[in-house]
Amino acid sequence: AGTSPDQPAAIESLRPQPIGFVGPIAPASRKPHARRNIVFTVGGGGEWPGAGHANRIPTYLETFYEAAGLLIRNGHPKPVLAVGPLFDVDRRYSSRFELIRTKHLYRHFGEGTVVVSRGGYNVCWEAIAASSRLVLCGTHRSEEDVDARCRFLHHEGLGRRVRLSAQSLADAIERP
Repeated sequence: AGTSPDQPAAIESLRPQPIGFVGPIAPASRKPHARRNIVFTVGGGGEWPGAGHANRIPTYLETFYEAAGLLIRNGHPKPVLAVGPLFDVDRRYSSRFELIRTKHLYRHFGEGTVVVSRGGYNVCWEAIAASSRLVLCGTHRSEEDVDARCRFLHHEGLGRRVRLSAQSLADAIERP
């Protein structure tokens, strides 16, 4: 294989090198999502190794539960709580959430959807790909710097970063 006149020599020199694609890679729904939703998610359901109290799933779920109560009192329909495939939640959550269990959460995203997340890679890029509004409340974890992702997405106007509190979440959802 030689270099064609349209192909710079620098590109040709990369051919023998193993090149892998580096994200973001995110599936997007093929159908427009007509339903307006608020979707709360903590991701696939696994606990972050070594997570302190502020970053544990029960802390997020409790805060999301309180935020859902504020939203319902303000006239919103029950938001969705996406229950990852790896964990179960207490039945009381069904009083404030429509509970869904899916491996294809991105199919519930769309232009009219607000996605509230602790800032995991997949949820962030899937929401962005679907043109959903993204509210982020995650912080650092040992494997990846979620806080850095949340700051970047906020800075670029792709998401809104707020602290993890029921009132902060409700305010960010109601007042973009």
